[in-house]
Amino acid sequence: MVVGIVEIPSGAELLRHTHLEPESYFVSEGKGIMTIEKEINEIRPGSVIYIPSKLTHSVKYSGNQTLKSLFFFFIVTVGTK
Repeated sequence: MVVGIVEIPSGAELLRHTHLEPESYFVSEGKGIMTIEKEINEIRPGSVIYIPSKLTHSVKYSGNQTLKSLFFFFIVTVGTK
């Protein structure tokens, strides 16, 4: 499992990208706009977001304080014992 914290300051954004694994976010502070493929949603403290594998997604800051969120996903390894 990969777990991390992402902080997006005023005026910044997390550019469009994809992962082979599904990813989830939990927003703890700030506000932003999450785009998954062509679906656009506002995110704020308490928001939980699930992103299925291989879908393009991005986050853009939209509030007056740093947007902080916890992200996590599992890395699947095939063929190991």
